[in-house]
Amino acid sequence: MKASDGVLSRIFSDLEKGKSGEFQKYAKRYAKDTELACIWSKFDEESDMVKAKERITKLRASRKIRGQGGTSLALRDRRELVAGKKGKGRD
Repeated sequence: MKASDGVLSRIFSDLEKGKSGEFQKYAKRYAKDTELACIWSKFDEESDMVKAKERITKLRASRKIRGQGGTSLALRDRRELVAGKKGKGRD
């Protein structure tokens, strides 16, 4: 399971305060999230808060883009359901 945007924002705000407790906690909890694990391992080696915040910000942005749906929406024809119009295959 991948860490949600809420988790990433908690990690970011903790790093803003100069702490890394939340980051460590969530890195262990979401061990299968390879992107977060990579950021954590680099942070664990370097202890560079600025780089870690940059990486978390980039990860949040990429997850938001992936989570917006686009053409892979389950109800993708909903865009055609405008007042008075019918969607594809509907009577």
